[in-house]
Amino acid sequence: MDIFYEILALGWAFVILLILIAVIILVVSKIRKKKAMFTYKTPLILFILSCAMLIPFFYGGSGTKNQSENVKEVASSSSVTDTNDVSSSSIEDTESEKVSSSSSSQSVSLTEEQGYQQILDEYTKKLQEQTPKSIESYDEKAASNQNGVTGLAEISTNEVQNLAVISTEGTQKMAQIGLRTGNQDMYEMYAGKLNNAYMTESQKITDHYMNSVMGQ
Repeated sequence: MDIFYEILALGWAFVILLILIAVIILVVSKIRKKKAMFTYKTPLILFILSCAMLIPFFYGGSGTKNQSENVKEVASSSSVTDTNDVSSSSIEDTESEKVSSSSSSQSVSLTEEQGYQQILDEYTKKLQEQTPKSIESYDEKAASNQNGVTGLAEISTNEVQNLAVISTEGTQKMAQIGLRTGNQDMYEMYAGKLNNAYMTESQKITDHYMNSVMGQ
């Protein structure tokens, strides 16, 4: 654009120079009373031509200003777009973090439930294995019982107590998970399942006791 202005300035200077030369020639010709090669209209034509050459200059300046404003508008639009992109990226990152957090919570819950299930399976098996041992122990002690039905009841109660010890130990381990996670409902659910297993196995010992009393 600077070169364009320089060309216009040189052109304007050249035209002005021609006008001056034409005027001088006309004046000299007039003084010498000679017919000049051109008339007085020639300087006027040259002046109009020089003005015409300035028109692109003014339009060029206006165009440059408009172009500058357009560039600013584009830059501003680009800035807004970039801001929107950053905002969208931040929202996507936030959503991604929420999804990741939700998945992590589900993983923790699953691990928690697996822990409860592992304890339930372990101590249910211990109860089931202890029941026949307790019944056998009951029979051995009942053979030497000297206190009648009361003595048999005490023996049965002691054997059931062995199962209660196992059940309590398993429940305490479940309570540790419940305290760590704060999930009271899940703790109560699995503790209830273990208690049901204890009741089932202890009932077998009680039934054996009742059968032995009825046999006397």
